[in-house]
Amino acid sequence: MALIVAIPLVALAQITPDNVATLLSMKLPDSRVSQGNFLRVLPALLGFGARIKFNAPIEEFVLLLTDLGIMEPGYPINPPAPVTRGWAAVLKVKALGIQPNLIEWIQIKISGLTPAIATKMAQRAGVMPPGKAENTETGMEFASECLAIASLARTRPLPGANISSILAIISAITSRVVNIKTCELVIPGLVHVPTS
Repeated sequence: MALIVAIPLVALAQITPDNVATLLSMKLPDSRVSQGNFLRVLPALLGFGARIKFNAPIEEFVLLLTDLGIMEPGYPINPPAPVTRGWAAVLKVKALGIQPNLIEWIQIKISGLTPAIATKMAQRAGVMPPGKAENTETGMEFASECLAIASLARTRPLPGANISSILAIISAITSRVVNIKTCELVIPGLVHVPTS
């Protein structure tokens, strides 16, 4: 059974730090996060929340992420399906410019950027909890990863990213959703850049 987050869409316009914090707060107790949830927050975590409405069809999020060079055309998407570490890791590695070590580089040359390789890269970079590529994401892992993604995006922004928006999201996550200490327990080596 697919888990869809019901957020009142009437008042929502652009993706704001409050939208992201509300979604993450709702997902915390869940044992499963959907691909649609992940795709809705990723642009904001990278500083592009102003480019799309929070209640836009998922295809618009895919188009934005494709335009940013994060998603390849034809990347497998099933919005109600659970996010696995590997599925999300491929997007994180591309979005954050995470570089492979020598062994990963050789593996990528042989078989391309697979979910298993991307998972190892994201874990090494401190933006993903331990576990196998096929493991699904929990709400707490999702919130911790969102903090790590925004923190790393702040230090390596994509061209055109709104840094003040990223800072506001980091602040909203740490003040309204989950504290840094809890995130550090979820993701050993968590990437977190203080906002002040």
